[in-house]
Amino acid sequence: MPYPSKRDASIEKEVLDRLADGEPLSAICRSDPKFPHPTVWRDWCEADQALAIAYARAREAGEDVIAADCLAIIDEPPTRLLTDQGPRIDPADVHNRRLRFEGRLKLLAKWNPKRWGDKIDVTTDEKNVSSVAAAIEEGNRRIAQFDRERSDRGGGGS
Repeated sequence: MPYPSKRDASIEKEVLDRLADGEPLSAICRSDPKFPHPTVWRDWCEADQALAIAYARAREAGEDVIAADCLAIIDEPPTRLLTDQGPRIDPADVHNRRLRFEGRLKLLAKWNPKRWGDKIDVTTDEKNVSSVAAAIEEGNRRIAQFDRERSDRGGGGS
């Protein structure tokens, strides 16, 4: 199916609104032939700074909607089954919720790692090291110091 390549303000608004509701751009663009291909949309954003800013804001709002969905998934009481031993929590429901929750969080972390990804903190001697390169440099410095101390004690051996 051919995608339109001509910009239209009403199409842009609808795409931005749906993005802000947490719907992925690729799903929006596939949902109706009136929408542009995702590559065309990104080209429009590249050519128009105002659209690019609106796109970024809509995506961020959509991420918030997905995060709220995650909270709703884990806050809803699990399904209970009636068994001969009495009511119990349905383990399949718990497993399904965990998969839905974790899948959404992983997508958020991939889409916007600065905001949703795990923070990696590299520390040595109770002080923060600003980068992996600095951590390697610190490690090399410690190895050299250890080698010097060992040779001063007369403990060669390498």
